[in-house]
Amino acid sequence: MTAKEKQYDIVVFGATSFVGQILCRYLVERHGTSGQLRWAIAGRNRDKLERVAVATGADVPQVVVDADDAAGPAAMCADTRLVISTVGPDVGAAVRSDAVSTISLTCSDGPRAASFTVQRTSSATPSRCAASSTSSM
Repeated sequence: MTAKEKQYDIVVFGATSFVGQILCRYLVERHGTSGQLRWAIAGRNRDKLERVAVATGADVPQVVVDADDAAGPAAMCADTRLVISTVGPDVGAAVRSDAVSTISLTCSDGPRAASFTVQRTSSATPSRCAASSTSSM
């Protein structure tokens, strides 16, 4: 792997959260698990990641990382092009890096509808947009 190559195109950080599971299902349906998109799921508990992988069909690599340990998110960012974080609003700073874009997704409504805000953070192109999704969970 050269300096520009990353192990993953996308890492879903917080895959065990409500919105993380919706996102995993979407990625499985849209991109599959063995196609051109190289993606992984990440969270702090390996057992929960395994359960999410089974429940969502996300048969992809699992990265165990704790947001409270600065070295974990830094290593995760070093291995991916894009981190999509569903961990929470205060964790964004832990996964920000000049070398990776970060999208934070936070659920803001009801048990069946997931409304979320997408905040793309990159040193080159910061932007914000809103999106919504519904779930059959």
